[in-house]
Amino acid sequence: MKRQGKLSALIKSSLEQKIVTAFALALASVIALGVMQYRAARHLTDDLRWVSHTQDVLRKLAITRNRLSRADAAAQSFVITGDHRYVAT
Repeated sequence: MKRQGKLSALIKSSLEQKIVTAFALALASVIALGVMQYRAARHLTDDLRWVSHTQDVLRKLAITRNRLSRADAAAQSFVITGDHRYVAT
């Protein structure tokens, strides 16, 4: 009879240990996934900022290129015609 009690207690203890271990693993998995999700969201926010910055830089470069092109055309027109109106613009 004592043997059955020990065996029953051992099985119960083993089952409790397995449940606690499974719960701890599940909790650790949820925490790890939460951390990974947070980092992914943070990287996404940083990436969106860089995309916005890149678009701003490209827009400003296009404006600068357009202005340089107009200045070059005006300089060429001045050289060809000698008319100072082209340089004043």
